[in-house]
Amino acid sequence: TLIVVSHDRYFLERVTTVTASLMGDGTVAALPGGVEEYLAKRRKAAPAAAPKAKGGDSRAAKKELSRVEREIAKLDQLEAGLHAQLAEQAADFTAVATLDEQLRAAQAEKAALEDTWLELYEQLEV
Repeated sequence: TLIVVSHDRYFLERVTTVTASLMGDGTVAALPGGVEEYLAKRRKAAPAAAPKAKGGDSRAAKKELSRVEREIAKLDQLEAGLHAQLAEQAADFTAVATLDEQLRAAQAEKAALEDTWLELYEQLEV
């Protein structure tokens, strides 16, 4: 048995056989559906915890949504560049390891931004 703590969804989905999560109320829940089940539970809890955006909040949420979209686009470009560099330097193990580490970090950041984007989008849908 090995306990792994990570925000990297790709890693968790590929490596783990059993997923558990610390829920917002301080409990630990077994999640047979993995990360997707956790995100679904979090989405269900979010509307009850956070009221829908209204007036000035809506404008701020739209602005934040736009910022997140720009960040995701930048990370898409970064990923494409890293993939190209990986292809060019396939024979250099140390370069590949460094590029792979950068790629995984970019993918993890992008996944977090996509979650934020979903939350903001749901908040704007009244």
